[in-house]
Amino acid sequence: VDPSARVIGPALVGPGARVGAGAVLVGPVCVGARSVVEAGATVSRSNVWERCRVGAGAVVDASLLAHAVVVEPGARLMGAVEVVDGAGQVTDVLA
Repeated sequence: VDPSARVIGPALVGPGARVGAGAVLVGPVCVGARSVVEAGATVSRSNVWERCRVGAGAVVDASLLAHAVVVEPGARLMGAVEVVDGAGQVTDVLA
């Protein structure tokens, strides 16, 4: 966890996970093993499984990101459940 990142409330950051400069985690939140929350991103009230990437400046709130999901820089996910299908495409199962 970068020294300039903020962690507010209960948070679990798994082994090998990285939280970049200026990123914000608002609990309850879980960031899985080897996942990356890039600089300036916000993850709140969410579960981010292993090997995910939340791009710089993205906001993820009240969401579930399954194994290896990538959230593009600047994206906004609210109440989403994102999974990677057999073809490697990200799908929001609630849409």
